[in-house]
Amino acid sequence: MSTNSNDSPPLDDSPPSVNNTRCALAAKGGESYICMSDDHWKDAADGITLIIATSLLVGLLLAVTRNRLWFRLEIFKLILGFVSNPLYTWMCQCTLLVLQIPYNNQFYIAWIVLFFIQFGTFYSLLGYVSEDGKEKRKEVKFREKLNFTSSINILWVLLFIPIEHRYLVPFFVLWALSILKIGQRYWSFDSSDRMYGTANTKLIALYMETECKGNHDYDPSTMRGYKYLVHGEEEIELHPSNYVARVKMTNDVTTINEVWNCQGNLLRNPGEVSDRLKDICLSFAWFKLLKRRMEGYPAAESKEPKTRSLVLELLSKGEERVFRVIKSELGFLSDLMHARQPVVFGIWLVNYNILVFCIVGVTLWIILKIHKDEPSGNDQSKIDPALTEVLVCFVLLTELWGLTSTFCSHWAKAIIISKYVKYHNIIDFMRFDKLLRLAWFGSFSRAICNFIPQYSLLNNFSVPLSSRLWCCLSCSLGGKIVRTGKKRSRSVKLSIDMKRVVCRYMKNLFEDPNPTLTNGSSTLLKHGMGEVLGWACGNGAIKHEHTHVDTIFIWHIATSFCQMELERRKEQTNAELESCKNVAVTISNYCAFLFALEPELLPIDSCTNEILFKKILTETRTFFGNCGKSKRYKKMVENDISGNTIIKNGVRLGRQLIKEITNDLQRWKLLEEFWAELIVFLAPSKNYKNHEQKLAEGGEFITFIWVLLYHAGNVKRPSKKAAHDEMLLP
Repeated sequence: MSTNSNDSPPLDDSPPSVNNTRCALAAKGGESYICMSDDHWKDAADGITLIIATSLLVGLLLAVTRNRLWFRLEIFKLILGFVSNPLYTWMCQCTLLVLQIPYNNQFYIAWIVLFFIQFGTFYSLLGYVSEDGKEKRKEVKFREKLNFTSSINILWVLLFIPIEHRYLVPFFVLWALSILKIGQRYWSFDSSDRMYGTANTKLIALYMETECKGNHDYDPSTMRGYKYLVHGEEEIELHPSNYVARVKMTNDVTTINEVWNCQGNLLRNPGEVSDRLKDICLSFAWFKLLKRRMEGYPAAESKEPKTRSLVLELLSKGEERVFRVIKSELGFLSDLMHARQPVVFGIWLVNYNILVFCIVGVTLWIILKIHKDEPSGNDQSKIDPALTEVLVCFVLLTELWGLTSTFCSHWAKAIIISKYVKYHNIIDFMRFDKLLRLAWFGSFSRAICNFIPQYSLLNNFSVPLSSRLWCCLSCSLGGKIVRTGKKRSRSVKLSIDMKRVVCRYMKNLFEDPNPTLTNGSSTLLKHGMGEVLGWACGNGAIKHEHTHVDTIFIWHIATSFCQMELERRKEQTNAELESCKNVAVTISNYCAFLFALEPELLPIDSCTNEILFKKILTETRTFFGNCGKSKRYKKMVENDISGNTIIKNGVRLGRQLIKEITNDLQRWKLLEEFWAELIVFLAPSKNYKNHEQKLAEGGEFITFIWVLLYHAGNVKRPSKKAAHDEMLLP
C-alpha cells in the first residue's frame, strides 16, 4: 500500500489507477489517495466487513440480554458505546469509500445495506438514561434523522450498481422497507409518548382523586370497588364547569375490577395463566400510578383504607406473586423511561407486523437467489456469497426476534387483555382464547433486580497489596493515592427466603391500623431484648446523637462478628439456621453497600455521607491496624472496646448478642427479622428520580420495597430525626 499526496491531480474527478492498482480519496479537502491492488482492496474490504459484522453481532447480543447478565459490568457498557458511536462513523466512511473506488465485488453494496439495517435494529434495542422526557425525545428524533440520512446515502450507493446486478431489485426493496421501518419507529415512539406522557399522567392523577371519593364498598379479593385504569386513559375528560375528572366509559376504557370479573374463558377460571395475566394488568395499573409519583403528583388514594387492603391481599398470596407484580411494574417503568421503543400498539402494531413479514420475505428471497446463483468455482469465490448469506440470516433472525419479543412482552399482554375483557364473547366463540393461552407462556420482560450487591466493611476496609502497588506507581507519576475502601463483594442471588422474610414483616406492618416504620426496635421488643440492646437503635441516653448511619454500621459489624463466630466453630448447622444466617448477612451487607456506593437511595444527607464513611473507614483501620483477615475475629474478641466509635460499638453489640442469646437459632432469627425491619424502615424516599435511573441498570432491591410502601399508602417514619438523617415519605 502506498500514499501519494504530491503528484498533480488528474484532469477528471475519478481517482487515479496505475499499474493494476485502484485508488481512493484518503482525506476530505485534499489530494491524498490510498492506492492498492485489487487483491489488497478485497482483503481490506473483507476484513472491515468481518470487524463490523462481529461488532454488530456482539452489540446486538448485549443489547438483547441487557439487565439479565451483565448490567453492572463496565466493559460491556464500553462495547455498547463503541458500537453505538465510533462503529457507526466507520460504516458511514465505508459507504463513502465504496462510492469513490471502482470495485469489482458486487457484494460490497449488499453488505453496506445490511449493516445499516442491522444498526437501526441495534439502536432501537439499546437502552439509555435520560433525566427528563424532553431529552429523551430529542435523542430519539436526532438518531432516527441520522438513520434516515444514512439510508439516503445507501440509495446513492445503490444507484451506482450496474443495472445487470442480479441482486439489485431485492436490495432496493430491502432498502425501501428499512426507510419505512425508520418512520414506523419514529411515529410509534411519538404515539406512545403521547399516550403515556405527562398530559395523560395529570389526567390519571385527577381521575384518582375522583375514584377514591366516597367509595367504601370494596373487596380486594374480587377487586370490587377498585376502578384503577388499565387501558384507555386517553378517554378521560375534564368536566367543562367544575374541572372534575371523569371517565368517558367507552369500549376503550378498561379498569382493574373489570379484568378480575371478566367471564371470558381466559380469565374466568383460577389458574396459573389466568393469575399471571391478571397480575400483569394490576402491574400495568400500578405502573401508571407510580409514573404519577415520578411526575410529582400527589397520591389521592394514599389515605384510603382500601389502598392498604389491596397490598395486604397481594401479600397474602405469597412472596413470589408480590415480587412478580412489582417486577412487572418496574419493568413497564424501565421500558418507558429507558427504552427507545417501549411499545408498539394500535395502528402501528399492524404496520409493524406488515413490515416485519415483508422484511422476512425479502431476506428469504435473497437467500434463495444466493443459493441459486452460487458459483461452482474454487472455495475463494464462495466466501463472499456465504458471508452475504450469513448477514442476511442475521437480519432475518433479528426481525423474527423483534416480532416474537413484541408479542411476548408484558406491554402486549396488558393491552390485548384489556381488549379481550371488552370482546371476550367474540374471541371465545372463534377459539382465539386457546391460541392466546398457548402463545403467552413466554416472557421477554426485563430481568429487574435478580441479584443483591454486597459490601462488607470488615472484609473491604483495607487496601489490598495490588491496590497499594498501583497507588505507589500512581503517586510516583504525580498522581494521588486514593484509599476508598469501597471494593464491592460478590453479588448474591435474590433468594426466596429473603423475599419471604421481608414480605412477612410488611404484612404484619400493614395489618396495624396505624402502621409506623421503626428502625429495628420493634423486633428487639418482640424478642424481649429492647432494654438490653435498644442502645444500638438509638434508644437511651445517646438517642440524640444516634443517626441512621450508626444503626446500619453498628448492626452490620455485629452481624459480621456473629457470622465469624459461627463459622469459626465449624459446627454442623441445620437448614433453618443456615437460612436465617444467609438472609441476615445478605441484607446487612446490602445496607452497607447502599451507604457506601448508592447513598442517594437512603434517607441520609448526601452532603455528609462521604465524610461519615471516611470517618468509619479511618476508625476501622485504626482498630484493626495491619492484622490480616484471619486474625480480625481474635482482634475483636481481645481488643479494648471502651469509647464511642462505630467500630467499637459494633464489636460491643456483637459480643452482647453472643452473650445474651446463647442459642444460635434464636440469635440469627432476631438478626434476620431486625434487618428485614431496618431495610423497610430505610426504603421510603423522596429521591424517586434516583430509583428511576437505577432501573436502567436493572434496579435495586430497595426499590421493590419503596414501590410496595408507596402503593400501601399512608406509611411513614416517626417525626423525630437526627441531624444527618432525612425523614422522607414514600
